[in-house]
Amino acid sequence: MRPQKLALTASSIVLALVLAGCAGKAEPTHWVASNGNHVVFISWTVKDRKISGSLQGATGQDANASQPVTTVDQAVTGTDDNGQIVLTIGSGATSESLSGTVKDQLMVLNGTDSSGAVTMRFSPGSEKKYSSAVTSLRDQIQKRQAQAAYDAAVATLATQTTTLQTALAAFEAEFSGEQAAVTNFEALAGGFTCMDTAASNAYSQSWNAYSVEWSKTNAAYNAADAANRALQLTEATLKATQPASVKLHGQAQLMTASSVSDDAVKKLAAASTTDDSDTAAITKIHSRDNDLPYC
Repeated sequence: MRPQKLALTASSIVLALVLAGCAGKAEPTHWVASNGNHVVFISWTVKDRKISGSLQGATGQDANASQPVTTVDQAVTGTDDNGQIVLTIGSGATSESLSGTVKDQLMVLNGTDSSGAVTMRFSPGSEKKYSSAVTSLRDQIQKRQAQAAYDAAVATLATQTTTLQTALAAFEAEFSGEQAAVTNFEALAGGFTCMDTAASNAYSQSWNAYSVEWSKTNAAYNAADAANRALQLTEATLKATQPASVKLHGQAQLMTASSVSDDAVKKLAAASTTDDSDTAAITKIHSRDNDLPYC
């Protein structure tokens, strides 16, 4: 449905109704209609059954639009034949035609747009009432946009959390294998007093190399684990928050947490894949197992 065309249709309907109710009167007549994503205000005068005036319309946009509401302002002309209204909104090739009736405090206008037949019901109103309705419509659309942005951020968060947890699991598996080698090394360490100086120094160097690299990798793991817990806490907190205004603020928190998560995953991956010194140290420890000069 084209927002502008619907707005024009509503305006035409309003004009028709007003004319029907005010035939023979010169003073302005004002009508307001609200229909879903559309608000229309029509102001006109009728003289010798001829209608002239203006239409203002506002249409709510979807969640991805840069502006929550678009507006139109069009001239209105037409005729009032004893409450039977025919209106033309705008001029030229883009003009729209509406027809309807005015009776007492109700004006009903009918027209068509891209979706088919359109009917709008108008009641007497003012520009202030119209402005209030537009503000309400804008608030509704902004809340929808906030919810959509929040939902997208939560979806991104869920993906990043899964990536982070996968990286943590891979690290834990690697650590488990290395820990077994370290345990074996510690069991052999009791033989240091029976080793010659060269063997003892070689083992000490291997152990020190492993300890240093393990410390770096473990720091990356701890950072990733902390980021994971922070992401989960942020998600839980924001999901429990209902006001759209808070969710907009929450979206910023989500993106900050997501950035921390991305950084933690990269650091953990770097520590696990490029940090070969600890693996080299473990390999060296294994290679010396058969050469230990036991007492």
